[in-house]
Amino acid sequence: FFAFKATLTITMRRAVVVASLAALLLIAVVAVVLGVGLGVGLGVGLDNGGGDHHPADIVILNGAPHSVAIRGNKIVALGTADHIRERYYADGSTRAYDAAGGLVGPGFFDNHVHTMQGALAMSGTLAYVYNAADANDCVRIMNEFAVAHAGDAQIVGQYAWYLAGLTRQHLDQVSTTKPVVVFTYDLHQAWANTYLLQLTGLLNAHSEYVPLGSDGLASGELHEVSGYSPIIPYIGEMGLMMAHKLMYLPESLRNQLHMTGSARTHILGFLEDDLKYIASKGITSVHIMDGDWEQLSLYDQLEAEGRLPVRVSMAASIYEQDLSTIDQVLIKNRTKADENLKVRCGTCKFWLDGVFDTYTAYTTEPYADKPSTRGKPLWTLANYTAAVKACDNAGLRVATHTIGDGAVRMALDAYEAAIKAKGKRDRRWSVEHIELVHPADVPRFEDLGVVASMQPMHASQDNGAQWPAEYIAKFPTWRYNDTFAWKTIHDAGATMAWSSDWPVVDVDVNIGIMQLTKHRQNFCAGLKDQHVDYQTAIDGYTAVPAWIGFAEDFLGKLEEGYLADIVVLSNATITDGTEVVLTICDGEVTYAKSA
Repeated sequence: FFAFKATLTITMRRAVVVASLAALLLIAVVAVVLGVGLGVGLGVGLDNGGGDHHPADIVILNGAPHSVAIRGNKIVALGTADHIRERYYADGSTRAYDAAGGLVGPGFFDNHVHTMQGALAMSGTLAYVYNAADANDCVRIMNEFAVAHAGDAQIVGQYAWYLAGLTRQHLDQVSTTKPVVVFTYDLHQAWANTYLLQLTGLLNAHSEYVPLGSDGLASGELHEVSGYSPIIPYIGEMGLMMAHKLMYLPESLRNQLHMTGSARTHILGFLEDDLKYIASKGITSVHIMDGDWEQLSLYDQLEAEGRLPVRVSMAASIYEQDLSTIDQVLIKNRTKADENLKVRCGTCKFWLDGVFDTYTAYTTEPYADKPSTRGKPLWTLANYTAAVKACDNAGLRVATHTIGDGAVRMALDAYEAAIKAKGKRDRRWSVEHIELVHPADVPRFEDLGVVASMQPMHASQDNGAQWPAEYIAKFPTWRYNDTFAWKTIHDAGATMAWSSDWPVVDVDVNIGIMQLTKHRQNFCAGLKDQHVDYQTAIDGYTAVPAWIGFAEDFLGKLEEGYLADIVVLSNATITDGTEVVLTICDGEVTYAKSA
């Protein structure tokens, strides 16, 4: 900056040096002040010329709002494409991806999935009956599958709708000499043939979960796990997988079914394929909402073998008759904020009710089309509250399945009792689904600090299709506004998390966001608009689930120093038709769209 000349005296040189140092100090102070202000204003740390300039392992250029440099499993810089290219790209050692103006953001985080069930769906070993129009069409599909799999010891169908009139006699047309069973898409109902009902002693059984046919014997329809659990040992690898997904099976039954040998190898492959599919949707983390320690061991093995493309946090299913599970969760607790943990656990998952389709969702008033019932909770309030308090005493997180408004209220009542007993702390508990909520309970989410975890694609079938009339008929007309009331709950101050409930519906986050912001269908005209704003939709698929999992300091945001969990989309904002171009989890590319 200064031109030194030979004719300058020593004194003059000293003066110049002093002046230079003073000027540099002033510039540095101003830069620090401005830099602090800039960082606060933008909410991100951009590398604008200082810092680390060693070559990155991966750069993503031309992204909106930033281009990104990744080294190892960390984001090391955000900035313009020119800046990232000049300072972090090295030919031959850095992989470069062109976002072409598409959104570059934190990897999506699905707050509620069932990966073992998803692995079943991806396995190709079951008959896919989703498109069955009626009971007879279901039989046709099952027969075609049976012919193609004649050597199988059992014939199992999956993904059925709630097919009216399907009976054991229909499934007897598929086989009378081997087990035949069909499950609904959400596993809240099954149908079995006469052979399987006889084998399990269910043919002559009767309960609210095993309805009778006109002949006084079981009809073949089995409601909830309480109805169909006896058939699980007879349905091959699906039974093995379900046994370690549904921890509220009796312990004696689970102990009969272990994933060993070739069956474990097959199941690991199915699970890996499922997680790869999830990664293809831009998802880098999931909260798994069921499981036991044998299931947890599968994720540990996949990680050890370098085959785990998605971070997983597994909740343990708590069965009312086996509260020792809570102690086991405490022993295996991995909820601490540790960025080195790719497989985590430490949440206790409860089920309080079933679903509206089978009249097992627990409501505060009778079903409109079946006034004799309000459903029935799977727990007594006293036992459930005691279990929640036990979780709280152990410092564990709690999540609870609640479909009907009676179950929602029951969950909030138990949470409130636990909070009053032990005082406020950083719990991050959630209520899951909330398909119907009583207006009096809406403000309680914020009051209690409870997360409302909801599934946008449950609120209208197949991306905006109209509701089935038989579903709407279950609700009194004056309760229509209380169904899937996302915006109502959000506007009352609740923290909202979004998810798919995969594989109940597709795990595609882009579709979920469009449901939240554009495509939601109400039961009828004139009801409250339940769409939420775009940022609320994005946050509920990124920052909020990370916070729920105590990982907000290293996941859920696109910031320097955060873990390199990143999604690149085909558009700068999510719209209809937006596609995932690239998924990176823990600094590794887990999905790249082919050209």
